Amino acid sequence: MARDDPKAPRQDIRNDKRPIPQEHHSARGAAPRNSGNFTRGSQLLNTQVLMWLQGIKMPVYMWLGVFVIAYTAILSLNRTS
Repeated sequence: MARDDPKAPRQDIRNDKRPIPQEHHSARGAAPRNSGNFTRGSQLLNTQVLMWLQGIKMPVYMWLGVFVIAYTAILSLNRTS
């Protein structure tokens, strides 16, 4: 689509805070929406717990590995003496 005056600068719509209506075409008509951008608290809690579990996994594995190595070393030293 050509502009009226090609030498005129384009109007920047990225940061002017104007609402730009977005149209979705569906064969079933308009979908009823009543919640907007809504995230339930259970979804936030689930995400928080999963992220915490992913973060704690490596320290637990490291402590478990150190414990197994130390336990094996103590048992082998006690068995030989």
